[in-house]
Order: sequence, then structure tokens, then C-alpha cells
Amino acid sequence: MSEDRKTIAEHLALKEHYIALDQTKVWVRTESKGDEYPWEHATTARGGATYRLNFPVTLYFEAEIEGLTFQWHLDIEEPNSNGRQFLNFDTTTMAMILRRVPEPVAAELRVIFEEGAAKVEQEGMEGLEHVEKLLGTAALLRALVRRGQS
Repeated sequence: MSEDRKTIAEHLALKEHYIALDQTKVWVRTESKGDEYPWEHATTARGGATYRLNFPVTLYFEAEIEGLTFQWHLDIEEPNSNGRQFLNFDTTTMAMILRRVPEPVAAELRVIFEEGAAKVEQEGMEGLEHVEKLLGTAALLRALVRRGQS
């Protein structure tokens, strides 16, 4: 498996060599949020290597182009998310991916995103219960203060 910073075009220029070596899986790596990835050729998407709060926050993709299988992964959380007590999805990037991938891959992503929505909703309900408990405690403390003033 090849892993370097070549563009898709550079890899495709070498495809005869890759195929001759039976090295048809190529990792694509960039520093961007995904503009250089071959979204339009994507054939699969799934939860990837990184999980946070029991949910995949990295997605793994494959694309077939001219006999080569390109592979890449992309974080779907904001860069400042690590260490937070809640999921912090990069919905702008997620929307861009959905617009650019073929429909079968978009359908796979919608299943993953729905699971994410359910997880965030669950976190929200748990957070709401915590907030309600805190507000109730604050009200009790104020009642004690008022009782002590009378």
C-alpha cells in the first residue's frame, strides 16, 4: 500500500506501475478538510479509526478510479473537540461530503449521521437533566438563604 502526499493525478500517472506491482490500494493524505479527495468517485464510507464518546468521529472512504482503489479518512469533528464532554461535529464539512459523494455512499453516510444525531440528542437530554438538577439545587440554596434572613 502506498502512502505519501501525491495528488490523485500523480498517482494515476503511475497507475501502470502500481498495477504491475499488484499495489492497487493507495492512501491519499492531505492537510485540508478534503478538497483534494475524489469524492465524486467514492464507493464506500464507514466509521473510521477514531472514536470519541462511543461514536466514530473519523470517517473512512474508498474510491475506485482507473483500476486503483484510493483510500482516505477524514475527521468529522471540529479540531478543538478533543477533551470536551460532548460531540462537536463539523457540520459544514459533513454537508460538503454529502453533496459531493454518489447517492449510494450518501445513503451510507446518512445512516452514520442519524446515529450521530441520536447520540447528540441523548447527550442533550442527559445534559438537560443535569441542568435541571443544578437549577433545583440553586433554588433550594436561595430558599435556605431567605429562611436565614427572616
